[in-house]
Amino acid sequence: MFVEAAHYRSTSDLVYENAYYFNVDGLERHMKAFIERFEKQAPFISACISLKLSSVDGHQQAERVACTREDTLAMISSMPTRETSRGQSLLKIGDLDLGKVQWIVSNRVGMPWYEHMSLNPYLFFLFALCQLGVFWYVHRYYEMRRDRQIAALREIPASPGETISDVRLRNIQKIISKNKRGFVLNKDFLYATYKHPYATLHFTNGTKQNIRCSMAELENSFSDQYLKISRACVINTEIIGEYSQIKLGRSDKDHVLMIDVKGETTRQEIGAVYFASLKDKLMKVSSNKAKIEPDNNSEQVDE
Repeated sequence: MFVEAAHYRSTSDLVYENAYYFNVDGLERHMKAFIERFEKQAPFISACISLKLSSVDGHQQAERVACTREDTLAMISSMPTRETSRGQSLLKIGDLDLGKVQWIVSNRVGMPWYEHMSLNPYLFFLFALCQLGVFWYVHRYYEMRRDRQIAALREIPASPGETISDVRLRNIQKIISKNKRGFVLNKDFLYATYKHPYATLHFTNGTKQNIRCSMAELENSFSDQYLKISRACVINTEIIGEYSQIKLGRSDKDHVLMIDVKGETTRQEIGAVYFASLKDKLMKVSSNKAKIEPDNNSEQVDE
C-alpha cells in the first residue's frame, strides 16, 4: 500500500504546483509529513522518498530525501534479508520536464507485519480510507464553492426581456461608475476623438483622459449607445443631445456636430456615410433629441 499511496501523492495537483514554482521547501515538508504519518501507522516499514527537481528555465536544480527513522537509501537498498519495492513518478507538465519523485520500501521477509507488530491489519486499510476521505472532502469543498459562485451569478435579477448579456453589461456599468479612477468609461462619458495612438475621452464635466484604444474598439466593445460619426470620433448617443446640435451643410460632406461643454464649443465633422445612422439614432433617444439646424446658406432638413 505504501507504493500505491506514494504514487498517488506524487501525482497530486499540490506536488505539480510546487514543482512548477520550484518550491523545494514545500515539497520537502510534504515528503517528510507523508513519511511520518506512514511511519506511525506502519512502523514495520523502512522507506525513503527522493526528489530530483529542476526549475522551468533549467537554471536551478535541487535534490531532497526523506526516510523513516534512521534509515537511508543505501541501507534499505543493501539489506539482503528484505524484499524491496521501488517506483518513480516523472514530474512532467506538457513538454516541461521538472524532475521526478522516487521511492523505495522494504518489508521483513517471512513474517507478516501485523503479526510482528501485534497490530490489526485492517488499521492500515482504515488509514488509507481516511486519506481518501480527506482528499474527497477537500475536492467536494472546492466543487461546492465553485457551484455557489455560479449560482450567485445566476441569481442576478433580470428584468423581463433582458438577456444574460444585458444583465452583465448593466452590472459592469455599475462597477465602472463606482471606480472612475480605475475605469475610464462611465456614465459621464460624452464623446471620444482619436489621434494615433491615443483616444481622448471627453466627459460632461469638461475633463479629458487619454487611453490606448481605437474608435472601432470603443464602438464595438461596449454599449450599443456608442456610435461612430467619423473615422476619428465616437459619441455617446444617450446624452450627446443635451450638449450638442447638428449643423447641416450644403452637402452630406459638410454636416458638423457642435458640442458645447462648460461653455467650450468644439466642431466634429460628420462623415457622409455616418450621417443617416446618426440622425436616426438621435431621433430614437426622445429625451435627449439633438437639435438639427441648417448652417448658413443651407436648406433645413425636416426631421
